[in-house]
Amino acid sequence: MSDLLDALLNDPNRSEEDKKETALNRELFLKSLSYFADKKVDFVMFEKTRTSGTVKEFDSMMHNIYVEDLETPTGITSKALLRSTDIISFSCTIPPTKTGNHV
Repeated sequence: MSDLLDALLNDPNRSEEDKKETALNRELFLKSLSYFADKKVDFVMFEKTRTSGTVKEFDSMMHNIYVEDLETPTGITSKALLRSTDIISFSCTIPPTKTGNHV
């Protein structure tokens, strides 16, 4: 757990409801990150560089993202570590959900 999160969850001046909300938000954030695993993700980096690759994992403090088959303007790198401080945004396409009758 990060020092900041630990401080937020253990601050005696915060209400229990506020602490629970912080913990819930952290859980939802981590679950949303797990969605990106093994998906092709588009990254917008500083200096307006656009790259894409398959996300394999995030480190526990979100400092780095391990990516495979990273496509850059200069070519494809089979394995790369992207620093989160160099990333402006990242996204991926969410496939439509199936609808209709299910047997």
